[in-house]
Amino acid sequence: MRELLSKKSHRQLELLELLFKNKHWFHISELAELLNCTERSVKDDLSHVKSAFPQLIFHSSTNGIRIINTDDSDIEMVYHYFFKHSRYFSILEFIFFNEGRKSESICQEFYMSSSSLYRITNDINKIIKKQYNFKISLNPIRIIGDEVDIRYFFAQYFSEKYYFLEWPFTDFSAEPLCKLLALVYKETAFPVNFATQRMLKLLLVTNLYRIKFGHFLEVEKDSNNQLLESFMQAEGIEDIVASFDSEYHISLNKEVIGQLFVSYFQKMFFIDENLFMSCAKIDSYVKNSYQLLSDLIDQIESRYNLKIDNNDNLIWHLHNTAHLHRQELSTEFILFDQKGNTIKNFQNIFPRFVSEVKEGIEHYLETLDIHSTPTKVNHLSYTFITHSKHLVLNLLQNQPKLKVLVMSNFDQYHARSVAETLSYYCSNNFELEVWNKLELSIDSLKESPYDIIISNFIIPPIENKRLIYYNNINTVALISLLNAMMFIRLDE
Repeated sequence: MRELLSKKSHRQLELLELLFKNKHWFHISELAELLNCTERSVKDDLSHVKSAFPQLIFHSSTNGIRIINTDDSDIEMVYHYFFKHSRYFSILEFIFFNEGRKSESICQEFYMSSSSLYRITNDINKIIKKQYNFKISLNPIRIIGDEVDIRYFFAQYFSEKYYFLEWPFTDFSAEPLCKLLALVYKETAFPVNFATQRMLKLLLVTNLYRIKFGHFLEVEKDSNNQLLESFMQAEGIEDIVASFDSEYHISLNKEVIGQLFVSYFQKMFFIDENLFMSCAKIDSYVKNSYQLLSDLIDQIESRYNLKIDNNDNLIWHLHNTAHLHRQELSTEFILFDQKGNTIKNFQNIFPRFVSEVKEGIEHYLETLDIHSTPTKVNHLSYTFITHSKHLVLNLLQNQPKLKVLVMSNFDQYHARSVAETLSYYCSNNFELEVWNKLELSIDSLKESPYDIIISNFIIPPIENKRLIYYNNINTVALISLLNAMMFIRLDE
């Protein structure tokens, strides 16, 4: 969906991503080649982003250019900026909030002619068609097509464009939705946290707008009618119905609740883990899903000497996630692939492990004939890794400890004090020792079992040994450097 940005904005976004991701210097010519543009364009883009982001410090020298303050929040700020300054995204948002109005209202809002509006609308529809099955219709302005796609796209858009603590929905205050969600949590005992709460609020408010404009999805009532009835009879529902009526001017009946929670009122989604386990015994499809995921877990446990303690709970989450097509945020992205970046971070630490999990997920989706995309595989792999109890901790603990030799040309006491300091402040993935022999030679160091050698005197490079010379770095930097080296043997 980055095509919805102007060509220049798209290039500027990629430029900033390059500078954030890579800490080294870039020459203008190198950036021009990577961005497939002229050096003049790169210089113009750099001038623009420096002005647009005064919070960022760009360091220029004969070596090139780089960003030297890469606070993690800054990259998120970049995406918010490009959403806010995109004409196409702004038009889409205006239409979403103002369905039913005449096309002239868009022209007035964005100071454009009707011919420009028709041209832009055609452009937007062509771009959206590549990934989603909906389009903009004019006179009156409407968004029509696959309702699942429409609701997912805009809920994801709001989650990416606005900061986590923002609530840009002037037509619907958050309080009645929060009260409704609290009731649902109480009735279902569904596992939630502040992140889930925010996701559900965005999904629900998006659904509210679509309900307001008369757009509905088919709800599988046969398998969920009992749950709908329990919501309508729950303690406190009268007050929530009254608040919906007075604040939203929407009657909170069974049909509306079904539309609000339509993602979770479908046959293959199980709001309760026990219900899922019971169904896995009698329903052939669910049984097959359970067995495939169970086999994947067994395979991972055996290959990596792990014990996953919450097998059934993990399988329940994976099954539900696999069947929430475009009904759970961050399964696909618009500009900011935050979930994909998270998986890449895992893969940088455990490359072989993550690759095997992805292969297992792909096999699972293919066997069940579920549509598979790289983003869906990433999302399910993320679910596998994060929802497996203590998985990352166990993977780290199963790694062999790195042997570290500390030496000083002063005396053993200095070397021992450095080793003790590092032992205290560094992770428990190191075995630190000092050299206790009278003679020292390159050959003896080559033959030693140490992975890392720390010294305050220069040692020539040694194959398969990491050397740290600590005369010119302080203790804090030495601790940080050694902790970073704990990953050199991970996933070997």
